[in-house]
Amino acid sequence: DDFSAEGGPASGWEIRDTPNPQNSQNFPEPRQAPTSPENFTIQYSSSTMKLIFNWGESLDANGVTSTVIYEIQEYSSPGAVIFRATSTTQFQKSIIEVGRDYNFSIQAFDKEGLSSAMATSTISVPSFLKSPLFFQDPRAASSSPEYLIDLYYDNYPFISKKYNSHISGLVFYLNQENPPAPQFLNLGGIHGCLYSYATFPEAMKIYYPNYSFYQTSFGTTVVLPNVLEPTELYNQL
Repeated sequence: DDFSAEGGPASGWEIRDTPNPQNSQNFPEPRQAPTSPENFTIQYSSSTMKLIFNWGESLDANGVTSTVIYEIQEYSSPGAVIFRATSTTQFQKSIIEVGRDYNFSIQAFDKEGLSSAMATSTISVPSFLKSPLFFQDPRAASSSPEYLIDLYYDNYPFISKKYNSHISGLVFYLNQENPPAPQFLNLGGIHGCLYSYATFPEAMKIYYPNYSFYQTSFGTTVVLPNVLEPTELYNQL
């Protein structure tokens, strides 16, 4: 066909799979996608319970870095963008769950929205506890079995002092997945926790000698001091 009526012969036209006309920023068409972010790494800070992201700069079709937009998504939340910004190659994300893997992807976009290839990274966040062991108490009658839990950890306090608290709580679930973790665990204050404990209906009921050393506690939360010496805790009462 002859397109002379529209201003030129057929040889002057180009067919593209994804049409994208000359854009407002005067990028050449068809333009190159931004370079993929390199060295996409994630580190975990146990003291702050944060994931720390770092990556290398990307270039747009004109070799510019200042207008490139970076977008990070978390695989465990499909389609959820946790970060989108320009002119930075660092980001931090607070987490509330440990003992699991976190998977992320990053892409660079030019100012017209053309995306780079995707880069991915995975980080395994260790549990607070090294190896919790559950076993049947041999001292209990076979007709009324009871169970014991041994907890081992490499560092103390093994729970992050993210909120500068003098106390922390552990909740156990038997033969079931734990429900979504709450952002905060209200333990009722230092003094109240010597005698009363938070209750979770789905959690396993436990007895244990609490850190007052003379009271046996019952409930669904083990309350532990975040200090090495109990006297440091008592001074806060």
